[in-house]
Amino acid sequence: MFKCFCSQEHKWRIWRVFVLVNEVKDILQKLVDYGQRFGAEFVDVRFEEVKSLSVRLVDGVPKIGYGVDRGVAVRVYYNGVIGFAYTSHLDWNNLRKTLERAFALARASVGVSHVPKPIELKAVEDDVVWPLKRDPTEVSLEEKLADMREVDRILGSEQFVKSRTVGYNESTIAKVYASSEGRLVSEKRTLVLVTAEAYAEEAGIRASA
Repeated sequence: MFKCFCSQEHKWRIWRVFVLVNEVKDILQKLVDYGQRFGAEFVDVRFEEVKSLSVRLVDGVPKIGYGVDRGVAVRVYYNGVIGFAYTSHLDWNNLRKTLERAFALARASVGVSHVPKPIELKAVEDDVVWPLKRDPTEVSLEEKLADMREVDRILGSEQFVKSRTVGYNESTIAKVYASSEGRLVSEKRTLVLVTAEAYAEEAGIRASA
């Protein structure tokens, strides 16, 4: 997980760097083709990227965190054995070595274990984007903070509320899958979770919710 604690301008410059799905598709398909040249009976490759934004207001004081997590998983079926390898370094040279590592693991286990060959599925290409009435990634941080401060104001409007926390968590997930069956599928979705907690005390009675 990459965390950025740099300037606000630099944070948003990083936040706006999006991986182009078509470029990822091309690279994954190239990796599948490369695996088949080794003699693998089946190859599939999965890419996943998660961009996250976390904002917390603790008694009105904001704490902001950003994260980017990317990785590629490779599976190779060879002579009755599956080899698996994973990398978070997405340059072609490293991806190639990751596939070679998966193939080497499978080949080294031939005769030691055996699993049935994966069921072959029909070829399909598709791009799935979960629909949104309003994309939260296009809402400014200032607007999000303003909404959170309004919730915080309501929570703190009663004297018996001694402490309050408002949370906002946003994740944009992009996935791409490619296989030697001719499957090439991408998916993108954005999830948001908003929470509010309050700690109260009055007449010697304490409660939280």
